[in-house]
Amino acid sequence: MSSEEVFKFEIDEPSEKFRRHLDIDFNDRIILSAPFGAGKTYFLNEFFKNQEEYEAIHLYPVNYSVASNEDIFELIKFDLLYELLGKNVDFEKEDFSKLDYLPFFFQENGKKVLDAFTPLIASIPLIGKSLFGVAENLKKLLKQFEDEFKGIQIDDKASVLEYLEAFTQKPGSTKEEDFYTQLICQLVNQLKDNDQKKKTVLVIDDLDRIDPEHIFRILNVLAAQIDKNGNDNKFDFDKIVLVFDQQNVRNIFGNRYGTNVDYTGYIDKFYSYKIFEFSNAIGLKKEIRRLLNTIQINGGSIALSIDKGLLDDATFLFEKLIEANTVIPRRLLKILNSPFSISSKPIKFKGSTKSFSGRQFSILLITKLLLHVFEEWEDLLKAVEKIMHKMGSMDSNQREIIPIIEHCLAVLDINGHDFKVDQNLGYSPSVDSPIEIQYRLHHFPMERSYGVSIIPNSVEKLRGTDLFKILYDTLSKIEKDHLIQ
Repeated sequence: MSSEEVFKFEIDEPSEKFRRHLDIDFNDRIILSAPFGAGKTYFLNEFFKNQEEYEAIHLYPVNYSVASNEDIFELIKFDLLYELLGKNVDFEKEDFSKLDYLPFFFQENGKKVLDAFTPLIASIPLIGKSLFGVAENLKKLLKQFEDEFKGIQIDDKASVLEYLEAFTQKPGSTKEEDFYTQLICQLVNQLKDNDQKKKTVLVIDDLDRIDPEHIFRILNVLAAQIDKNGNDNKFDFDKIVLVFDQQNVRNIFGNRYGTNVDYTGYIDKFYSYKIFEFSNAIGLKKEIRRLLNTIQINGGSIALSIDKGLLDDATFLFEKLIEANTVIPRRLLKILNSPFSISSKPIKFKGSTKSFSGRQFSILLITKLLLHVFEEWEDLLKAVEKIMHKMGSMDSNQREIIPIIEHCLAVLDINGHDFKVDQNLGYSPSVDSPIEIQYRLHHFPMERSYGVSIIPNSVEKLRGTDLFKILYDTLSKIEKDHLIQ
């Protein structure tokens, strides 16, 4: 069983926002945007599963194996028909008697009928030979009649309609309206007639994960429908939801058409109101502590292995990372029931001759938890840097980072404190900072660890940016000095 099936995030808050967005009468073309792994597909599946007002068909073009010269839209039509087979729709079937059909058959196959009787007529002596000649003359006369009849039918409008119809029947044309397209429209309209309280929704997911050629093929076919019929959607759906990370598609568009080409003007026609930026920060934050509690440290639960205050600090950090949209559900789910080890291997700080255990510094354990989720130093540092730039002045919530900064200073300001305990010390977040954080270093023999206590009034004038910069600098030092493996 996958982690997604075992552990589900609450989606109440984004569901309410999306429902309001979807319920807007004129909002019939929608873009739902969020980074890869943010839980877009899970959210939409859960959302439409519990909706009585909408009948949704959810397509995943990323699952198609499409050669570059194949038409992805034909596969979308295939998928649509497959999904519609599972809905409450009836496929029309007309019953004709053979007698009803006979005149149409002769009309379309007159020459073949004469050909079929020719050998029989030729086999009859004398009369047969003369009848055979008549049959041959009839065939020639029939052909002459058809040619001359076509020749006198001069109809400019009919010629234009025939020309236009040729495009609608041509696979790959943005104007295509072949039999299967018309059948899909008919079945979708049948869904509407079956339950007039429900609106039909077509969801095309993960557009930014397919080949650029196919992305713009799908978008261009949808755009052609809009240009042709105004507000009508392709296949007669009441609403179409396109799902992708807008920034990804913007970058792909720039690479394909050039950065000077107006992306906003292009993408604007694919949404009626505004782009829905999906985020489930509240749902993720509610569950992060429960997720962390599933980690197994050295064979035991994390709650039994580390101090509660340290778990609080790790929870706070993950909450800030979620708020800044720098950690996604897919990464968080890697925590679930995962094994985790705390090494007792001795470490050495640059500039110090002493050896220490990683267990003696809380920030090393917190860092290892963060790396457990982000996997790469580059990703972790970018995430913390993003928080750093978003933070303004400290508020009551940001004061929760003070214990984390205390953990950081024990490692970051090693040259300043040089493990001299119970002395008044100071640290400036940056070279040009007029503010100095005053603190004291402590040693706890029972726990065999070091800790810092910050003098509260020395951080009152610091901004949240300065405090998260201390975390960023500490992580950089831990990476550079190889303090954890």
